[in-house]
Amino acid sequence: MDIHRSVCTAAVVLLLLSFSSFPKPSAGSAARAELVTWKCDNGTYYGENSTYQSNVRSLLASLAANASRSLFPVGFATAVVGASPDMVWGLGLCRGDTTNGTECASSCLDLAPEVAFGRCMGVKDVSIFYDRCTVRYSFRDFLTSPDNRQVQVWGASDDSVAPRDTGRFDALVASLVGALSDWAAFNTTTSSANRYVGSRTRTN
Repeated sequence: MDIHRSVCTAAVVLLLLSFSSFPKPSAGSAARAELVTWKCDNGTYYGENSTYQSNVRSLLASLAANASRSLFPVGFATAVVGASPDMVWGLGLCRGDTTNGTECASSCLDLAPEVAFGRCMGVKDVSIFYDRCTVRYSFRDFLTSPDNRQVQVWGASDDSVAPRDTGRFDALVASLVGALSDWAAFNTTTSSANRYVGSRTRTN
């Protein structure tokens, strides 16, 4: 059993090192999140320098500040600002693999006003999708009554695998998942004796 665990550990390490050989973004590009797409829900508007716009500004600042301090989950915050009829609800969510909420807030969530008061200026219901975070705000209370109207249905990140590397990438993913499955099944150092792993890989 110990030999099996050692083999699995070595496989995981080697596969992770293999991933590191793929081209990486330049150091400068890592400092600022990439805007993937956005959605301005047309038909609901506010005036420039209005109370609603002021509330949106306060909301976006609050989301970034609170997300930077959030520990569980890291980089997540909700907020409500103002009073009817200018009340605005909002949510900020960093990507699931985020380990530093402060970094995510400063490099991603803080960018939301550029879209809010640029591409979507005057629109009351807006969703913004970056490669590292998502921001939504609305005059509707979508926090207590979730809806799926504002979802990312188009747009692609530049952080993708080059066509020439897709075969290698798929093989590495399959091998990594297999190694992790073995680790979950046979590792006896965890506190729980009940372990479950499920996976699926497209081969076509």
